[in-house]
Amino acid sequence: MPESREKSLFIEFTESTTLHGIRNVFCGDSKLRRFIWFLCVLGSTTCFVWNFTGLLRSYLKDEVITRVIAVNQDNATFPAVTICNFNPIRLSYMQTTHLNHSVSYSEIYAAYMLNETADYAFDSTTTHTFFLNASHQIDHILLQCTLQGTKCLPSDFKKVFTNMGVCYTFDHEKRLASSGSIVSPGEKFGLAMTLNAEIDKYDIRLAEDVGFKVLVHEKNEHPLVEGNGFATTPGLSTFVAVKENKVKTFPPHCENKKLIGKLLYTKPLCYEDCRRRYVTEKCGCYYLETSGVGDDYRSCTLQEVFGCVTKES
Repeated sequence: MPESREKSLFIEFTESTTLHGIRNVFCGDSKLRRFIWFLCVLGSTTCFVWNFTGLLRSYLKDEVITRVIAVNQDNATFPAVTICNFNPIRLSYMQTTHLNHSVSYSEIYAAYMLNETADYAFDSTTTHTFFLNASHQIDHILLQCTLQGTKCLPSDFKKVFTNMGVCYTFDHEKRLASSGSIVSPGEKFGLAMTLNAEIDKYDIRLAEDVGFKVLVHEKNEHPLVEGNGFATTPGLSTFVAVKENKVKTFPPHCENKKLIGKLLYTKPLCYEDCRRRYVTEKCGCYYLETSGVGDDYRSCTLQEVFGCVTKES
């Protein structure tokens, strides 16, 4: 196309276009007026490019928007309640075994917390079995229990291994209706327990505090009692009111990830899960709370616990 033809088409475009002042930049006798219009067009174009670039970058970051909505409900799902004694091993049990002389408390406790199958010369008993027997038993620590006025029993509690040792989680399904819900707030409609810490069976080398650590959590959530629970001590009454918060993620790019053992996902458990996976990969073996990683790994030996796991943790 000849140059004169291109110039003619450009002039025709500038004289007829309605594109935000372009016509006023090229048409008109006043140079000052055309210059002002040029600055306006240049400024608006710059603002457009700036905002478009910012929005594009924000979109590519896959940012998440959180919306908080308060909903008044007539009932609420009863949570899980986990109780842990500050003392992981009964002194009376230790005194009835030969372990008191052959193995130090620190070695036993470290091995238990990492679920080590001990290589000690004591009948090849695993630390899993040992601590199930050595821990405080729910039949002895639970003196009284009621749920919504109905008596609950030690059999309503199930044992669970946590970062504080063998703990007990209240299974409310046996005592509540099929819905598992509570309809009214207050002490009368909640869970009430009278607990015996069995202080006479404490070993001060293992327990710095006296009493219990309690955690209220989701039913399918593994209890991280040590970092998230609250303490209650003998001789005091502790009242706890809870409020349920539900989090629902939007469709992709958000994800519903599963943790080791198919536990309910939470942010603290995610951090703990990452730590467990790291230690398992580094040491080539797993300990109790990391069970469920599959057949590629085996339970750690005691030598691996002190030589690798404790260092990597």
